[in-house]
Amino acid sequence: MKTSTIKNRVSYYFRFTLLFLITALIIYAPFILTQKSFVWAHDSYTQHLKAMIYISRWYRQTLKSLVKFDFKAISTYSFSIGYGSDAMSTLAYYGVGDPFYLLSALVPAKYIYLFYCLLIPVKNYCSGLAMSALCRFRWPSPEHDKGCLAGSLIYTFCGFALITCFGQPIFLSAMIIFPLVLLGIEKIRDGKRPWAFIISIFLATVSNFYFIVSIVVMAVMYACFRYFPIARGQFKRRFAEIGVMFAAGTVGVAMGGAILLPMVITVLGNKRVALKPAINLFYEARSCRMLPLDFLACNEVQYGALCYAGTALLCVFLLFSAKGFIKLRLQFLLYSALLFIPAFGYLTNGFSYPINRWCWAYSALVAMLVAELWPR
Repeated sequence: MKTSTIKNRVSYYFRFTLLFLITALIIYAPFILTQKSFVWAHDSYTQHLKAMIYISRWYRQTLKSLVKFDFKAISTYSFSIGYGSDAMSTLAYYGVGDPFYLLSALVPAKYIYLFYCLLIPVKNYCSGLAMSALCRFRWPSPEHDKGCLAGSLIYTFCGFALITCFGQPIFLSAMIIFPLVLLGIEKIRDGKRPWAFIISIFLATVSNFYFIVSIVVMAVMYACFRYFPIARGQFKRRFAEIGVMFAAGTVGVAMGGAILLPMVITVLGNKRVALKPAINLFYEARSCRMLPLDFLACNEVQYGALCYAGTALLCVFLLFSAKGFIKLRLQFLLYSALLFIPAFGYLTNGFSYPINRWCWAYSALVAMLVAELWPR
C-alpha cells in the first residue's frame, strides 16, 4: 500500500472520529449534565437491560464450564425465564449472539447499566466506520472524501440511530452489518474474494434474526441496482459473481446456524406472527402525510425515523436536477415509495406486523447519495 494512501486513510478516519466525538458530545451532553442514563422506562428497562444481565451471567457460567471441561454444567434451559424456557431460543432476539455483547461477560451485574449505556455510542461509532468503509471503496478518489465523510456522519446520526436505537443498542447491529454486507457485494463485483461477504452474512445471522430478513431483502435490492442491466460481453462474468455471492451467503448462514435455528423457532412461535394482521395497501393518511416531513424532522412514523441533515435534502434536489444518475433516481424513488407500503414493512419485519423499522437501509441509500453527489 502506498504511503499517500495510508496517510489519506488515517486523515479520513481521524476527521471522522473528531467530528463524531463533537457531534456525540452535543447530543449526549443533556443526559450527562442531568445525570440521566440512556435506559428508558419501557422495553429498554423491562426487556433489553434485564436480558443483558442474564446474558452476562450466562456467558460467565458457560466460560467457567468450558475452562473446567465440565460440559454438562452448561445451562441451556432456565426456570428463571417465565415458567421455564430454553435459554438460547429465548435470548436470541436480545443479542446472545451479538459480538459486542460478549464483552458483558467481563462486567459485574451492578455495572451492566453503564456498559449498556456505553454500548450505544460505541455501536453508533462503528456504524459510521462501516459506512465509511463502503463509501470509500465505491468512491476511492480524493474528490469524494468529503462526500464520504458527510454521508457517513448523516448515516451515523440519522433518526433511526437517535430515536429507535437510543435505548435499544441491539437495533444498532443492523446499521453496522448492512454496510458490511454491501461492501462484500462490492468486493465480489470488483473481482475480489468473498471473505468480507461471508463474514458479514455470518454476523447478520448470529446477531439477531429480527434483522436478517430485512438485511437480505435490502441487500438483494441493492445488488439488482448494481448489476442490472448487464452490459454486453459481461453476462458470463456477472452471473458467475452472482453465483459466488449466493454460495458465499449460504456459507455465512451455515456458519451461524447454531444460533439462527433457535432464533427461527422463537420467531415462528411468536404470537405476533400467528396473528396474521390485516394489511392495507398504504399506511393511514396521517402517516403518509408525515413521512415526507420526517426527512428532516425528528419524528418516528410507523416506527421508522429518518431525520437527516439539510445537506441530504440538497443532494436529493441535485439528484433530480443534474444529468445522469438514472439508476440512482429510480432506486431513491423505489425506496421512498416503499416507506408508504405496509406490505413491505410486514416483509422486512420478519412477518410480524407492518412497520418501517427497515429505514436504516433507506438511511444507507441517503448516505451513499450524498457521497456520490457531493463533488457536484
